[in-house]
Amino acid sequence: PKHHRRAYVLTCLTPPLKIG
Repeated sequence: PKHHRRAYVLTCLTPPLKIG
């Protein structure tokens, strides 16, 4: 979503280590 665009960018920059 557009209001989650910021979170999307952070997720892309964040390495997979923090995600999983």
